[in-house]
Amino acid sequence: MTPVIPPAGVSAAGTWAPVVFVSPGSPPAYLADWIDAQTGDLESILTGIDPVDSMVQLAVTIERGTGAAVTDVGHRFRTVKKVDDSTPSLLRSLAEEALSSLLQRKLIRLERLDVEADPDGDLGAIFLAYSNLLSGTRRELRVAVG
Repeated sequence: MTPVIPPAGVSAAGTWAPVVFVSPGSPPAYLADWIDAQTGDLESILTGIDPVDSMVQLAVTIERGTGAAVTDVGHRFRTVKKVDDSTPSLLRSLAEEALSSLLQRKLIRLERLDVEADPDGDLGAIFLAYSNLLSGTRRELRVAVG
């Protein structure tokens, strides 16, 4: 019988550890980062967020067309140049546009969409309540636009 010599030779570098079986009962890796919609900070490095909830959050916090990956994803709130009486309805239609692909694919059901525009003209906000149709959970989200 010929001896087997590992590729790295007969040394510590030539040894290996056997593959250890990982129990399927262990928690899976999370699929989407849990990012705070107000600050943009990562909430946790240990737990994630449901991917559909992440899609909603990205749709209302990422500006459409600001990168190669977001040509069809995100909002166009920056197109609003002034605040007047028509601003709330315009912000509402832009929010619905940002969420339209998720609504069409039946990933979410929009339960409430409130829009406020500051009379001083500096800032507006949208308040969104929706149901995630895949997980059956309900979430609320408030995002400043401006």
